[in-house]
Amino acid sequence: MSKPRSVIVVGGGIVGSCAALAIARAGLGVRHVAPDDPEPASWGNAGHLATEHVEPLASLKLVRALPRRLFSRGGPVAFVPRDVAAWLPWSLRLLTASAPGRFRAGTAALATLTADAIPAWRRLLGPDADALIREQGHLVVWEGRDAQQRGMAALARSATGATTYAPAGARDRAALATQLRLTAFGAARFTGTGQVTDPGLLLRRVRRFADEAGVERIARHARSVQGGARPGVVLDDGTRIAADAVLVAAGVWSAPLLRAAGIPAPLIAERGYHVGFDRPGWPMDLPPLVLDDRAVVVTRFGDRMRATSFVEFGRPQTPPDPRKWDRLEHHLREVGLLDGGCVTRWMGCRPTLPDYLPGIGGNEVAGLYYAVGHAHLGLTLAARTGEIVRDMIAGQAPPPPMFALARFGAIRRSNTAAEHPLPAGDSQQ
Repeated sequence: MSKPRSVIVVGGGIVGSCAALAIARAGLGVRHVAPDDPEPASWGNAGHLATEHVEPLASLKLVRALPRRLFSRGGPVAFVPRDVAAWLPWSLRLLTASAPGRFRAGTAALATLTADAIPAWRRLLGPDADALIREQGHLVVWEGRDAQQRGMAALARSATGATTYAPAGARDRAALATQLRLTAFGAARFTGTGQVTDPGLLLRRVRRFADEAGVERIARHARSVQGGARPGVVLDDGTRIAADAVLVAAGVWSAPLLRAAGIPAPLIAERGYHVGFDRPGWPMDLPPLVLDDRAVVVTRFGDRMRATSFVEFGRPQTPPDPRKWDRLEHHLREVGLLDGGCVTRWMGCRPTLPDYLPGIGGNEVAGLYYAVGHAHLGLTLAARTGEIVRDMIAGQAPPPPMFALARFGAIRRSNTAAEHPLPAGDSQQ
C-alpha cells in the first residue's frame, strides 16, 4: 500500500484528539469522528502526568495484595457483580500477564513511553505548554511514621522510571500540616512528574489546534470500521466515509469496533470516580497529593479541588455505584479536606487491557490502525502516542512490536468488517 494521504481517526478523548492533531500536522488529511461530549474519560481524571508509573499493574504484587484491597474490605478495588461475564475472563488474562517475565518486559516497555511523555506534551502544545502543564512533581502522603516507613520501603523495591523521590522537606510538611487534619503523617516528594492545570481546557485546546491544522470533525459515533482495499468508517446514521487509513482510538468502545474487524482488543471498563469541591486557601504551589493509605489523589484545578479514587471493573454502561462517592467523601472529611460547600460527582471508564500496557499498532496493508488501552496513563501518554501513530501511519517508523494487539490472539486479515451497533445510550470517548 502506498503512503496514505487521508486518515479517519475514531475517538474523541485525549488520545484520539492528540493523534488527529499530530497526523494533520504531518500533512495528511484528517477527519475526526468524535461525538460531542463535554466530559469524556480524559476530562474527569486527576490531571497527574504519571511518569513514575512504569510498572504495569498486572503483577504478582497486585495479585497478592488484591484480597485486602477489595472495596468490601475498605479498599479501592471493586468488581461489579452483575458484570461478571465481562470481568471474569479479563481477570484470567490478567493472571497470565502477571508472570514475572511479562511484568519485566512490560516495565521496560512503559519506561520507554513515560520517559518522553512530558517533552511530547511540550512539543505538541508549543508556546501554550507553560500555561497548561506544571512540572512541579507530586507528594505521596502516608498517615503515621510506620506507614511512611512501609511506603518508602515499597518505593525502594519499585521501578519509577526517570523520576526521583525523597522524604518531603520542611516547606512541604508545613504546607501539608495546614491542609490535612492528621496528627501524624509522612510524605515523599517526587521530581520529574507533572500536572495538567485543567484537563478540560487541555482537551479543548488540542481540539482547537486540530481545527487550525485542518482537521474535519464529524460529531457522530462510529458503527463499524473497515480496512483492506476500501478503508473506511460507517457512522451511526448509516453514512460511510472513506480514507486511505483508519485509526481507532475510541477508549473502551474500541473493543467492539476492532473485534468486528478481526483484531482482538480485550478491553475492560475500569471505572473511576471523582468528586469536585471548594477548598479556599489551598496553596497555589502545592502539587497533587496522593493519599496512599486511602488510594485517593487530590488536585487543584483553578478555584476547585478534585479527588479521584477506585478501580471498579465492569461494563461502561452499568450505572455508577453511589457508595463509591460516599466513601470518597468520607475519606476527604476524615483528613479535613471536605467541610461542606458544593460537591459534584462524576464517574468515567478507563480503557484497560489485561496486561496494563497500551495497544498501539496496526497493519499498513490493511490500512487499519489502533491506539487503545492506556488505562491510568491516557493523559500522561496521549501526546507521545500521537507521535507514534503519526510516524507509523506516515511510514516513518514501524509499529512498536511490544504494544501490538496480536499478543492477545491472532488477527484476522479481512477486507470487510461487520457492523457493530452501539447499545442505546452509549457513547464513544
